Amino acid sequence: MSRLKLLNQKTGKVRVVEGLPKGKISGFRIVPWGTIGLEISSAHVPTDAYSVDPKTMKFTRWPMSETGGLDPARNVASEFVEVKNFDGEPVSGFLYRPDPAQFPASAR
Repeated sequence: MSRLKLLNQKTGKVRVVEGLPKGKISGFRIVPWGTIGLEISSAHVPTDAYSVDPKTMKFTRWPMSETGGLDPARNVASEFVEVKNFDGEPVSGFLYRPDPAQFPASAR
């Protein structure tokens, strides 16, 4: 999961851009006039482009990706898990479980 934080280098103040979809941020670019461009993808959001105005902290989603008629909101989101490996060290990752409504025996 990614979070977009902006640092004011003059004041040292850090601001978090709130409201962006939860997911992985990639393709990060800053244009000469200051607008930030980025891509976000997750189980619920196909990879789409967004822009953020650093002055107002408002974001805009540009395209609405084609999903072939599937509703991405119905996709099961992953959960963050941490387990110990063979030598006791923590290993983390995201686990996708089957939809318990469709596969009740898989619910834990």
